Amino acid sequence: MEFWCGGRRWRCTDVGTRTVVGICLEPHEVVSVTSDVETPGMTTRTITTNDSWLSGPPYAVAEEVFDEHSIEGCSTSPDADEEHVSDSGTVTGIAWYRRDQWARFRELAADADRLEEAYEDWLAGAQKTIAQMTAAGVRVRRVDIEIDELVRWCRHEGRNLDSAARAAFAAERLRAGFERANSEP
Repeated sequence: MEFWCGGRRWRCTDVGTRTVVGICLEPHEVVSVTSDVETPGMTTRTITTNDSWLSGPPYAVAEEVFDEHSIEGCSTSPDADEEHVSDSGTVTGIAWYRRDQWARFRELAADADRLEEAYEDWLAGAQKTIAQMTAAGVRVRRVDIEIDELVRWCRHEGRNLDSAARAAFAAERLRAGFERANSEP
């Protein structure tokens, strides 16, 4: 199923109890790093519309989680989505892990093989993602993740501790933080 959100076309890749996961079908940036004896670590950035990047799972492009609040800004019609494009109140939460919990987190994750082995590698990637999203005009907020709390939430929800569950948990924590802030006098 395809849908529109934020002025972009998306494909639904998974449906949860209160979330939808999707990949953006718009042209996307591809970063290639090549190296040989004469030119070590040469980086090339291109924009592509090649559909092979959208085949999966696993997908070569990032999946995004839409919670019950962000779903309200989505539509199955591109015309109906236009009114939501300028919604500057949307904030995207990024799960933010702690250095001292990284090893335990990797032990518990159902998809540990897809996670960086070293915390420093994850941190560099997360910081780069935030910079790219911010440059694209997306409001981003770090959501501190305490591993024991995440594990309890996954058990309560009957979910594996995988990327979709972590994203849903981060979205729920972000929303709870906004609700607390808005309810205080």
